[in-house]
Amino acid sequence: MPIVKISLAENTVTQEQKDKVEAGVRKLLIGIMHKDPKRIYLSFEEAPRAELEARIQENDTK
Repeated sequence: MPIVKISLAENTVTQEQKDKVEAGVRKLLIGIMHKDPKRIYLSFEEAPRAELEARIQENDTK
């Protein structure tokens, strides 16, 4: 089962925007992996923007 974690900066998106992101990611994964949509787990995390930017920089240097 694919597990996808989506990190968003705190207080930057509405629930409607989260729902659109979730639907788009789900469609993308179904198209790529040909998986049953019920077998894809999406998780949202909200964190301070600075923390997310630090994680991105750390991943870029690996």
